[in-house]
Amino acid sequence: MAESESGQEKTEMPTPKRLQELMESGQFAKSPEIQTVFLIGMGLLALTMMMPTIMSTFRIYMASIFSQLATLQVTSDGFPHLFANFINMAGTCLLPIMIGAFLAALFGAGLQSRFQFTPKAIEPKFSKLNPIKGFKNIFSSQSVAKLLVALTKFIVLFGFTWPVIRDVMDDPMFSSSTDFYYILYFMADTAQSVTLRVLAGMVLIAAGDYAYQMWKNERDSMMTYQEVK
Repeated sequence: MAESESGQEKTEMPTPKRLQELMESGQFAKSPEIQTVFLIGMGLLALTMMMPTIMSTFRIYMASIFSQLATLQVTSDGFPHLFANFINMAGTCLLPIMIGAFLAALFGAGLQSRFQFTPKAIEPKFSKLNPIKGFKNIFSSQSVAKLLVALTKFIVLFGFTWPVIRDVMDDPMFSSSTDFYYILYFMADTAQSVTLRVLAGMVLIAAGDYAYQMWKNERDSMMTYQEVK
């Protein structure tokens, strides 16, 4: 049972006013893993939708490079042009995916805060800038718990992605000559397969983390009988 600073047990459910105050100060159930799920999910969706465009753009770019190999000279005058062409190709392929993933992550954050702007949550808290306390936190039980959580995440993600990685390592591409266009297809298909597996693992992790954050937030929001009065 949670206790207040005065030692009284917090046994009462929070009032609507208390919940609103907590929301305004940024104290609500939130999990960064939710944002990660939205980011990866939108990135995968955008990658799948744009794959034909990406393949075509990259193929044209590589064909242009190979066709100029005999006469191509990398000089201080020509390098900016080559670099600009590369940036243009990379931007065409990746920029829409990055923008979509970024907006999806913002949506995931807004969904958890119910799209309420909480300026108090982003105010700098100089009271936390305590080097002695920070050094103690490195060896605290909380840091050990975070390490265990990180290891759990790694194990879950590795378990989800290992079947794909194993199949990739057995692909004939690594043991025989392969057509260039097959390499492009192989890279695209592998990226999609691995990302899909990572997304599945992150959904499981996010669900568990958000459930814990909801429980923790509800416990921390409890009030004493005196506070309710």
